[in-house]
Amino acid sequence: MSAKKHILFDDFFEENFLLLAIHSHAEAYKIAFVLNKHLRTSFYRTDDVDEQRDEILAYYPLFTYYDIVQNCDYFLVGNKVKTETINLSVTTQSLFEEITQSLDCILIPEYKKVDYFIKIEDPPERFSIQEFIEKIKEIPLINTAYQIDQSHIKSKENLIFS
Repeated sequence: MSAKKHILFDDFFEENFLLLAIHSHAEAYKIAFVLNKHLRTSFYRTDDVDEQRDEILAYYPLFTYYDIVQNCDYFLVGNKVKTETINLSVTTQSLFEEITQSLDCILIPEYKKVDYFIKIEDPPERFSIQEFIEKIKEIPLINTAYQIDQSHIKSKENLIFS
């Protein structure tokens, strides 16, 4: 009898990255702008992260920046988006009536209150995450920022941007 080998998804997700949470009510493009201004980064808009849940398709804003000196990628992604769904219903006055619903979608459901994430892929050993967080906290548009413990994230597949 041959032994069966089971490969879990976590075996494939051995990516080296740091994850930061950002709380701010500002739009994504404004966050990217102030990060670029205060941190001397060059975040630019790329294709949105799209996610299908049930009948809803959500698009999360994504900005990327590659640091040539440190040889690592930075990703700024929105955690919350509002989507609209249109339902058609039969009415007595007209054949169909459109009912529009607004729904909140969350990219990482374990952190519903977080507005944005910064993912830093393959950070160098000399990279100081605490200094980086302190610089972010000094930005007026940002309420707070902190590091996320990756072991608490169940939906890691939503953080694959490359």
